[in-house]
Amino acid sequence: AQPHAATAMGLAVAADPSAELRVREATTRHFGVWREAEGGREKVFDSILSKDTLPSEGAPLVVERRYRPVHTVGHLRFLECTRLTDDGRPDGDLTPWQELRFPYDPALAGRPLDQVPIERTERRDEIVETYTHATDGTITVEITNAAADLRQRWVLGAMH
Repeated sequence: AQPHAATAMGLAVAADPSAELRVREATTRHFGVWREAEGGREKVFDSILSKDTLPSEGAPLVVERRYRPVHTVGHLRFLECTRLTDDGRPDGDLTPWQELRFPYDPALAGRPLDQVPIERTERRDEIVETYTHATDGTITVEITNAAADLRQRWVLGAMH
């Protein structure tokens, strides 16, 4: 066997402008965020980008989540994994991404949220999370509280 034969063949095909062959990249791991359920008693994994997801050619993949939180601060913990269990929990090779915090209570905007206790609240503004998986592999999240005119955007990356 010649281990470099496939690479050489791929390069030859790619170099031929008359070849009508297109290579498309797919997501090779599940990417998501831990969320609270059952009034905070349970943690569930929300798979934002499923393994083998293909974006539209030349366009980013956009995923949106809407909810009304019961806490003053959102603490989002992102990770990717090679597979999911039958009940949707991350499994296999797990890679933590970053953690971020968002002030669901607009009175907390601008404060260092890692020093603010997370408390239950009666305020239930709708929160929108918009995830954009760009064609270059970059994942951004924008979290919006339209009722409070509050919006923050992050470019996510794996923790090293």
